[in-house]
Amino acid sequence: MELPICPCGSQKKYENCCFKKKDKNGDPLFHKGAFFTDEQGSWHPFPNFRFAVTIVTKAIDKYRAHAADIVAKSKLNEKHREKFINLYGVFYKSYDQLLESLRKTGGKGVAFETDSVESRKHWKDFFFHGRILIHFLGERAKETLDLKREIGSLNDRGYNNLLVALDEVKKQDIRAEVEKIKDKILTFIDFRDKEKLFKDTIISFPATDSEFGVIKDGEISLDGKNFGMISFVNDSYKNIEELITILLQIKK
Repeated sequence: MELPICPCGSQKKYENCCFKKKDKNGDPLFHKGAFFTDEQGSWHPFPNFRFAVTIVTKAIDKYRAHAADIVAKSKLNEKHREKFINLYGVFYKSYDQLLESLRKTGGKGVAFETDSVESRKHWKDFFFHGRILIHFLGERAKETLDLKREIGSLNDRGYNNLLVALDEVKKQDIRAEVEKIKDKILTFIDFRDKEKLFKDTIISFPATDSEFGVIKDGEISLDGKNFGMISFVNDSYKNIEELITILLQIKK
């Protein structure tokens, strides 16, 4: 893989710049993490410090670019578009990382279960960032749907207020779309609330067969009702995207 332009600003390829620099003892600077001054007095970051930041930024930019495409077709005003891009970008990234973590094959033989700290972190991040995004959508609903009242956070009460507000402005088509996914969105929020209280909603992680790459859905549970883990994550992401399309009045 060809490395990108060096983050120090030299406009040289990374492998031809800071990657090759050494300190006065001849030791590679690649393994250090601060700033140094070269013989010409120019400031350079040690590569592992800034290069890591560059990689993270590029990863976030991929998700932000998708968010920018979505919001470009919405009724959201300019003031709030950048906030949406940030919120959606982080949520999309947490979704992508969670699925990647859940689908990793490992171990030997059939039914190896991934039960890692990494997966649990991504699981909690997915709910955390999704909940913030849903809250933002509720706050912006008055603006994008031309409602007569503020809606605020979309919890159970807020969602019902949204339905009433849509009745007030006689937007029955939109109301029907919002009501159709109500239970699914509120289930996602309920999972988030349980996770916030440090409740473990995971019964079993997805089992994988390292030889054939077969993934068997893990199980999660909320109030005695069980769900397939990977299918729930995918469905939740699709439902939130649908809510975005409806509430921000995005042209399909």
